[in-house]
Amino acid sequence: MPLGPIPLGDDTACAKAARGTWGRFLKKVFAADPLVCPDCHGPMRIVAFIEEPRVVRAILEHLSLWDAARPRPPPVAAIGPADFEYVPCED
Repeated sequence: MPLGPIPLGDDTACAKAARGTWGRFLKKVFAADPLVCPDCHGPMRIVAFIEEPRVVRAILEHLSLWDAARPRPPPVAAIGPADFEYVPCED
């Protein structure tokens, strides 16, 4: 079975079922139908997948939607055994 996106022109029963499953999954996750236009409520379809990270970043930066992650702060020193004092209890 080939991996990757199913071509839009593929109208086999398996391809149609896979596209329907994808749409139902996204609808459950995001509580919105990904194939319905939020403005006019008409049907939408996928026309392309953009997979190159640099192209995705360029598009999102152009739209002011790129949220560059800030550098992480340095790790905090872990608490070690030297930070505790052992006091034996007498039972």
